[in-house]
Amino acid sequence: MKTHQFFKFIFVSFSFCLLVLSGCSTPKGYVTLSFQTTSYGGSYAPRNSGAIWVEDSRGNFIQTLKVWAISQKHHLVLWNKSSMGNEVDAVTSATLDDHQVHEVTWDCTDHIDRTVPDDFYKIHIEFTEDNVTEDMQGKHFIVAFNKSRTPHTVTPEDQEFIKQVELKYIPQ
Repeated sequence: MKTHQFFKFIFVSFSFCLLVLSGCSTPKGYVTLSFQTTSYGGSYAPRNSGAIWVEDSRGNFIQTLKVWAISQKHHLVLWNKSSMGNEVDAVTSATLDDHQVHEVTWDCTDHIDRTVPDDFYKIHIEFTEDNVTEDMQGKHFIVAFNKSRTPHTVTPEDQEFIKQVELKYIPQ
């Protein structure tokens, strides 16, 4: 190896080490999401089961944030299709007796604890008051946001059965 090639190799290696040590990887961020579900008059209303999960801009499953449906998970058709039932690090509970305000926080990591890159993400909300199938699904709503270096708030208009949606994103 010639002298100038050797020094170039050392410089590139040293620069890479500095980048790794300086934490130049994708910065984390934090998302908080809150919303209120309301009854649509399903067979078991006001009892309801539901899930909240994250997908990237290409529709790839990232992480489940909350599931309230211990014995009724099979009725969460869209969540099951996306997540394959993955509940790693999710908050889980039994089916709820009534509708309520839901609040979740996401630290912008995936289901194997890797920080996700800056991109557009979709947080899905699915809930049902019925025994549903692929043909007859429950209620579904998506809140989209951009994970970037800029904090922002997303407040979509109220839907018929999902209201007071507020998503706050804070980069770290």
